[in-house]
Amino acid sequence: MTPGGGDPGVGGGSTALPGGGSTGVGGDPPPPPMGTWAPTPIAARLTKAQLQNTILDVLGVTVDDAALMGIPNDLVKETGFVTAVEAQPFSSAHVVGFSALAKAVVAQLDAAKSAQSVANCADTTAACGGNLVAKLGLKLFRRPLLVEETERFQGLFTTLSQIAGVSFEQVYRGLVSTMLQSPQFLYKMENETLGTPMTARGTTGYELASRLSFYLWQSAPDDALLQFAADIDAAGGTAVPAALNAQIDGMMADKTRFARSRDTFWGDYTHASTAAFADAMPDVAVELRQSVKAAFGRLSGDGAAEVPLQGMFTTKSMVMTPKVAELLGLTSMGPGPQVYDTSALPQRVGLLTHPGFLGAIGSVSFVSRGTLLSRRVLCREIPQPPPGIQEAIDDARSKALNLTPKGASEFRFSLGGPCLVCHQAFEPISYAFERFDVLGSYREKDGMGRDLFTAGYLQGPDNMPIGQYAGVQELMDLLFASEETSKCLVSNMLEFASGRDAKLAAGTATIDSAHTAFRSGGGAFSHLVRSIALAPSMQALTVLAPAP
Repeated sequence: MTPGGGDPGVGGGSTALPGGGSTGVGGDPPPPPMGTWAPTPIAARLTKAQLQNTILDVLGVTVDDAALMGIPNDLVKETGFVTAVEAQPFSSAHVVGFSALAKAVVAQLDAAKSAQSVANCADTTAACGGNLVAKLGLKLFRRPLLVEETERFQGLFTTLSQIAGVSFEQVYRGLVSTMLQSPQFLYKMENETLGTPMTARGTTGYELASRLSFYLWQSAPDDALLQFAADIDAAGGTAVPAALNAQIDGMMADKTRFARSRDTFWGDYTHASTAAFADAMPDVAVELRQSVKAAFGRLSGDGAAEVPLQGMFTTKSMVMTPKVAELLGLTSMGPGPQVYDTSALPQRVGLLTHPGFLGAIGSVSFVSRGTLLSRRVLCREIPQPPPGIQEAIDDARSKALNLTPKGASEFRFSLGGPCLVCHQAFEPISYAFERFDVLGSYREKDGMGRDLFTAGYLQGPDNMPIGQYAGVQELMDLLFASEETSKCLVSNMLEFASGRDAKLAAGTATIDSAHTAFRSGGGAFSHLVRSIALAPSMQALTVLAPAP
């Protein structure tokens, strides 16, 4: 797959789009670890938010939600992030939606002002057209245009300019519209087939710049980052460490754009971005979503000094809105998100007991809570049920339907065999949360007057207990002291940054080294982000086999 033309190779056929090339259809698995085989390259489609951000940053046009309505919603894997490459399918609805988006953008575009900003000219001469094609293409495609792309877009500019009665503004809008519908803009393309399959190569300057900008800003590179990319390629393809650090410093210092990635990460990490918040009234659901994202954001330096992220397990303060505070029995401190002291509520320890975090799970079942906590907090692999036992699963579910969560768990364990092996892997971590209802309110008895409990144990990767706990406080102490939880944060951030499974994208050694950098840096959000931005995998690319 070349970075500018041809089929991006997403697999299973393709659909032509204006501007040349084609956009693949399907969802092949992510690339394997460096040096192993993968059959088909995968291009990462921009998310709706990335489209909005890029169009605003490059063209100065604010895209409202109405302009994006025709584009199918982005998908988020159960264990992943909206940035996941393999989670984003493609259909004819995308073609229609991208066309509608392009029309909405150019309708708002001040063509003359935009052209002057891009290329310091605004006329239909060949010189101006060549300048506009080269410079606009660089900004939208995140790299210099290939020769054939330059010829194609200059030909479009010339053809439109020669139509009687067509103004420069119309010509420019036609050029912009076509580029916005091109796969080179809509996909983050990397030259995954350049080199020997089953080997690794270093990223080009422009590939690295795009990776950094969509990771740290959820948007395209700015002029400084594009120049940084050009300098890398001019020097033979190796980033100067001091220059790389300076770019990362500058990007993280841009509070507006950096906040996009921080908010997206925590929204997906907590599942708040996509949760239905079962049993909540619409206004309460909105406040639950807002509150939990604000709580993790504050821990990460939004409106307060950032602190080590392990504090998510032990903090005695939470950001909440009035309706969320009411779920805890607290008096409202006023409208909007406020910081509430929860030290007088012994059951509210750490952000995992935040109503927004628990409410996003949407169930009090130890199966639902246990799988999410095990995957998200411990990065444990949840074993798949063996084939041929679906009937047994359905039977067990029906028999446990009227039991308390703990009673249902004990029943599943009593079945022995694969049920015991599987459920032991993830349920025990959730025992501490039995007294929290589906929206995170605390009670000691369920709706039928039965006692609810909080004691359990933290299971190890081998399903053996590694620590007993009598309640939430003791579980949070175990999680706080665990190196596994901080390493899991690194895995989560690596998956968010790369769009691929952390172990497949980078390998265990990279996770370990990034974890060391994260902890030695201080363990705060900025240290987590930087550890991934500087990880070797950020500057390496697996060479894959060309698409058949």
